[in-house]
Order: sequence, then structure tokens, then C-alpha cells
Amino acid sequence: MAKSDKKTQKPFMVKGLLLYLLPLPIFLALFISLVSGNVKGIIVNAISFALFMLSATLARKAFYKDKGYVTKKFDLPYRTISAGVLCLATVFASYWATANSFGLSIVLGIVASSSFYLIYGLDWIEEKISIVVNKDEEVVANAKEKIDNLAKLKEEIDDFEIDSYLENIIVQTNIMIDKIEKNQNELNRGRRFFNIYLGKTENITIEYLKNLKNHNIDAKMQKSYIDLLKGVAKILNIQRDKLDKDDLNKLDTQIDILSNQLKYETIL
Repeated sequence: MAKSDKKTQKPFMVKGLLLYLLPLPIFLALFISLVSGNVKGIIVNAISFALFMLSATLARKAFYKDKGYVTKKFDLPYRTISAGVLCLATVFASYWATANSFGLSIVLGIVASSSFYLIYGLDWIEEKISIVVNKDEEVVANAKEKIDNLAKLKEEIDDFEIDSYLENIIVQTNIMIDKIEKNQNELNRGRRFFNIYLGKTENITIEYLKNLKNHNIDAKMQKSYIDLLKGVAKILNIQRDKLDKDDLNKLDTQIDILSNQLKYETIL
């Protein structure tokens, strides 16, 4: 039992402690209000201080959630709520505690929540980025799986011409995958080929092999399948050439920039 309790115990975390320091001036103002007996000051400063502390506590919840110390039962967007409470606390403190104009208080609230976002992020943005990244990784992983399946299917089709086209598709697709893994910005260009052409090629090859084993493939069907592979290989080569052209354009641009820089520095 002791070991289990030790595992679930939250570790000390420095991240977010700064948020607890933000309302220190308000705490001092609250203390002064208490000493002087200023009822309005006590109420306003107490509410302001409580809101700032609530924002800090919620933010800390978010950071512990990142480490897996918050149960799914209470899995809330703590960062986003904390940023909202911080905005409210800033507006309230600025307008009521320091008597700034309402417009200025709103601006300060927006600045406070924006600063929170820049430093700590927001839940829905982090989740959206994670979803996009995971989907991108899934596209590449599915493409690799399709290529592996095509390689296995190729071994079962005893036809030199078909074998050569399938091999070309496999090799060229692997080259494209390698380029995309090095530069994720190129994924959109390969996504359509991976999801549509490569997927259809795999499915049709499965059906072709099944009918081949059942002796249902005649010369016309064989030619149609070969034409399909030719078309896929052509599209793949076009996509690969575009990637290569982009690489050359980037290199050409980098050379121009460096050349201009060297000329500017009177080295050339």
C-alpha cells in the first residue's frame, strides 16, 4: 500500500509558480485595507486575490495533467479556464482595485491572457496540433503498410512486366516517403497519392492475384492491370519530380541569398 501511495503522489513542480506571485501587490493592498478598516477595499482586493489564486491553481492542474497526475474523471481544459480566469481577474483588479477605465482594463485583461497563452499554451490549440501531427504520421504509416503489402503481393505474381512496374512503384513511393519524413511540409502533395492511388493499387492488386490464382485472368484483363500500373507509376513520377523541383528551387534560392550576402560584404 505504501508503494502504491508513493507512485500516485504528485511531484514538486516549479512550472506555474510565477502565477502565484502575480497577486502579491493585491495581497499587500488587502492587508492595508484590513488594517485601515476599508470595507470596500477588503472586498475588492479579496475577490481580485482569490481570482488570481484560482487561475494559478487551475494552471498548475493543467501542468500536472500533462504529467498524467489528473484522472480522466476530472479531465477539464484547465489551461483555457485558467487563462479566462486570469483575464477576468486582471479586468476586475484594474477596474475596481486601481480605478482604471473599463476600456483600459479590458486591454490589460487581453494582454494578461495572451501572455499566458504565449508562455503556457491553451488546451484546445495543443490538442488540435496533436491531432494534426498524429494524422500526418498516420498517413505516412499507412503508406508504408500499403507498400509492404504490395511487396508481398509482387512476390506471388509470376510476371516480369508486372513485377517491374510494381517494383518501380514501391521504390519511388519509398523515396517520396523518405522526402516527406525529412520535410513534413511536403505531406499535402503526397497525401492524395497515398490515400487514393496507392490504396486503390493495393486493393486492385489483391483482387488481381485472387483471380490469377483462380485462373480467371485473360490477356485483356492482364493488359488492363498493366495499364493501371503504368498510370500509377506515371503519377508517382510526376509527384516525385515536383518534390525534386521544389528541392532545387529551395537550393537555388539559398544560393542567391548567400551570393547577395557575399556581394554585400564585398567578398566577391
